Amino acid sequence: YEPALKPEVVARLHSRLRPGDVLLIRAEKKVTSAILPGFWAHAALFIDGAAGLESFGIAVQPMVAKHSSYVLKQDAGQGCVIEAISPRVQVNSLEAALCADHVVVLRPRLGTDELRAGVAEAFQHLDKPYDFEFDFNVSTRIVCTELIYRCFHKRGLIEFSLIKRLGRFTLSADDIIHQWLDSLISQ
Repeated sequence: YEPALKPEVVARLHSRLRPGDVLLIRAEKKVTSAILPGFWAHAALFIDGAAGLESFGIAVQPMVAKHSSYVLKQDAGQGCVIEAISPRVQVNSLEAALCADHVVVLRPRLGTDELRAGVAEAFQHLDKPYDFEFDFNVSTRIVCTELIYRCFHKRGLIEFSLIKRLGRFTLSADDIIHQWLDSLISQ
């Protein structure tokens, strides 16, 4: 299986990405694309590499600094993402995260301080176990869309509505994009 996003596409995308950009991703051959509701099956938060975090002004924050070696280790030259994939929330290279067929980038409309706080929040969730129960009421385990929810919900004008599915309140990647687009229309 060879994903549609070739290395040159990832490199072009990287040159346009900024820390805090939300990536919604779909890989046609992954099981999650078949079992999760909607088109978009995964969400990740672009954080850039160590130099990008420095110029973004958050590299010295204690939780970010604590994980700086993790970022350096994972960065393959195009920056990194924080994502919740089994078995835990982790830092991965952009190239690894975009081993996929489709990607859309959502850029939060936030002031610099709010955006920094959202990205720094993601570092607080590193190493939490993946939540196979998809229960947003529990913050000790995280799924990919919950990471985005916890980083940006109620920051600036961003507000996500959780949707009850199978008895639990959740947020799918499709919910994120639909609510994001709806918020742009209403602004």
